[in-house]
Formats: sequence, structure tokens, C-alpha cells
Amino acid sequence: MNISVDNDSKIKRIAESAIGIGAGYATYSYAKDYTKKPYSKYLMKQCEKLPHNESLEFSRGAKTAFIKNNLGKKGIEIVDLRPDNFYRQKDSIIKTLKKRLNLRTANRIGSKKTNTSKFSKKIEDAMEKIHKKQLENLERGLKEVSEGKNACYMPALKNVYVNPDKMGFSTFHELGHAINHTSSGFKGALSKSRNFIALAAPVILFTSIVKRKKTDEEKPKNIFDRFTRFIKNNCGKLMFLAMVPTLAEEGLASINGAKLAKETLKPDMLKKMNNLNLKAWGSYAIGALAMSLCGALAVWVKDRVAQPELAKK
Repeated sequence: MNISVDNDSKIKRIAESAIGIGAGYATYSYAKDYTKKPYSKYLMKQCEKLPHNESLEFSRGAKTAFIKNNLGKKGIEIVDLRPDNFYRQKDSIIKTLKKRLNLRTANRIGSKKTNTSKFSKKIEDAMEKIHKKQLENLERGLKEVSEGKNACYMPALKNVYVNPDKMGFSTFHELGHAINHTSSGFKGALSKSRNFIALAAPVILFTSIVKRKKTDEEKPKNIFDRFTRFIKNNCGKLMFLAMVPTLAEEGLASINGAKLAKETLKPDMLKKMNNLNLKAWGSYAIGALAMSLCGALAVWVKDRVAQPELAKK
């Protein structure tokens, strides 16, 4: 009889934990998107206000600065991406990246002729799926760039992609990313590490919502328990810290861009560009804050669903 009660109690705890994790993650996803949306709309409206002739002036100024500073010698290139040349450029980009991705895969697991084990085939299939997903995301991103909704620097090709008719001002900022990426020392390290460090944020969130909440009286069982408890108790703060390198690199890219712009833009245009870049940086700051606050909220929701007895206390 006692065994049956214990089993029922265990099943109940597992069910509550599973429901809590689902509730916590759903809270994080919806709350983060909802929090970021108003500023994203505001920023897009600010970009849309930029007159066509001024956008082209920014683009011309950036290309002049690009030549003056011999950035082409670093392998950097500015590519105008518009709706009329989107498919041609997209096909060229994907074709080049596919070659590089296939080469990396071959280097990792060996050629098909020399490595025919079932395990290596599974790895190859998994890598193919990952690459396919990456290319699909890339295509969506490039489509947004061609429509003037964004601009980007692609480290793998060292190319800056921008619609000069609508987002010309962002060319300087993207060149700033290119300068960071192709530099040695702090700039290069920051550029190359930001995405890797940002991957810590989802790991922190996952650990925090999976970890069972402990009472103050419960002592840590071991170092791992102590470490994961620390992550859970500081989820929001740690998620924000994971985004600090991204915030720093984005800010540094704008500073680099402003230095280039001083050489070719009039003072009023330079001021307008810096203002727009500052507002664009604000989207990253708000995104980091939203991630931090929503991460803490997700943990709060999960604990109250999975361990309601602690919530009552």
C-alpha cells in the first residue's frame, strides 16, 4: 500500500515538473517577443522616415570611405542588395557557403570513400540537416535585407549586405563589424566570441527551469548541485551578462562606422547617422533586458507550477 502511494506521489511530482517546465518556457518565449515588439516597430518607423536621397548619400559616403581606407585589401566587400537582384545574389551566396560547409563537414568526418561506418553516416546526415536549416534562415535574413528592413555583415564571406535605397546609413555600422572581425587583438576576439558567449543564455535558461527549487534548509549535495543552484538563483543576471559581449561589439561597430563617416559625411548627416545607430543599438539593449527579465519570470512561473507548496510558504 505504501509503495503504491509513493509511486503516485512520484508520478505527480514528475507531471508537475514537466508542466512547470513547459509553462516556464512558454512564458519566456511569449513575454520576450511581446516585450521587444513595441521598440522594434518604433525603430522600423524611424528607418522608414529616412528620405531616399539621404539613404543614397549615406551609401555613397560609405563606399568612398571604404576606398579611402583600403578596406578591400582585407577582403571586405560592400554588396547592394535590392528586390531586383535578390535571387541572383542569394543563389550566389548560398552556392559559395554550401561549398564551404561541405568542405568543413569533409574535414570533420572524413570523405565518404574512407569513412563509411553507420555512425559517420548519421553524423553526416545530422550536419546536413543543420546546414539546411542555417541556409533557410540565411535566405529569410537576406530577403529582409533586400526589402530594406535590415542590413548585415557576413563574416564567412567578409561581405556587407545592404539596400542602399532604404538603409544606406547602416552601411557604416556594418563596415564597423567588418573592421572588428578582420582586426587582431581585442576587436577581433570580441567579434569572434560574441555569438559563442551568447549561446550561454539558452543553457542558463534551460538549467534554471529544469533545476528543482530548493529550500534554504536544503544544503547542496555536491559542487554540481551548488553550481546549478547558483545559476537558477541568478538566472536573469547571468542571461544579461551573456549578452554583454554582443552589446559591446555592436557599440564598437557603430564607433568604427562613425570614424569612417567623419571623413565623408557632412556634420548634419553624421549626426543623423549616429542618432539612428544609437537607436538601433537600443534594440540590442532592450533585447538583452527582455531576455534577462523574462528568464527570471520563466523560473518564477515554473517553480510555482511545479512546486506550489513552496509558493505557499
